[in-house]
Amino acid sequence: VDYRENDRLPDYPYRRDRKGWHAFLMRDGLRGFGKWVTMGMYGLEETAGGGEASALYARYEYGYRSPFFGKIALNADVKWVEDSIRDDVYIWQDYTDEKILSPFPQYTGKNIERWDLNSQWLPPPPDPLDMRNSFVSTVFVESRYTQILGLNVINNLQWLRNARSEDEFDDGSMQEDDVVSLFTMVNKTDYTIRIGDFSLRPMFKHLLLRRHSDLLDRETGKGSMESFSIWSPILRTQMTLTAKSDLQVALQGFPFWKYRRSDRVNDLES
Repeated sequence: VDYRENDRLPDYPYRRDRKGWHAFLMRDGLRGFGKWVTMGMYGLEETAGGGEASALYARYEYGYRSPFFGKIALNADVKWVEDSIRDDVYIWQDYTDEKILSPFPQYTGKNIERWDLNSQWLPPPPDPLDMRNSFVSTVFVESRYTQILGLNVINNLQWLRNARSEDEFDDGSMQEDDVVSLFTMVNKTDYTIRIGDFSLRPMFKHLLLRRHSDLLDRETGKGSMESFSIWSPILRTQMTLTAKSDLQVALQGFPFWKYRRSDRVNDLES
């Protein structure tokens, strides 16, 4: 929904220690019914790691552009998946004003960048393997309004539903019957004011996240695992100095309009 690099691996087309196959059928040019639809299946295994992944899936994309309302895009997919291959990724967290201390403060930025020490000292958390036997549905909607000069209004919504089947695996671990739903939304707007070589850009960003577990709801009567919103007022300025240089200054939060987080599950985090 709000893209960020989320792993410590190079962006190669395929990851090491993996081999497999992939077959699919695709129909594009659906005219008023959408851009394309595809159905496929794949199998993947780790040569050394021992993990396996297989899926049967269907995907659909729809796009609409209007000279008055801007752009709207819809992506949807469903898949039956069995995945025991670990893909460790960084999970975005809001630390507000909490400072994350370096485990090795004696090293400078150049050392950290040269040896990729960030990912070695602070590796991503292990993959919980939440799709070892699941039926997963995902819907993503994006809207962009840029019809007024200097104004951008962007809205992204994503809903992911992971229906996990009860199962016991070869390694002795078990998966309970559960449906975990994740809804995320990002709203962004900004307006650029230009005065000669100087530009002023007020911005606003809202992020909402809700994670719900049917199993937790059955056991405790409260299925919300996470539920919070973040409001971020931002002001960016830029002054062009030369053809190849400019000065940029930005602020997030103001005395009259502060950066704010509202947590609907844990009041201590608000």
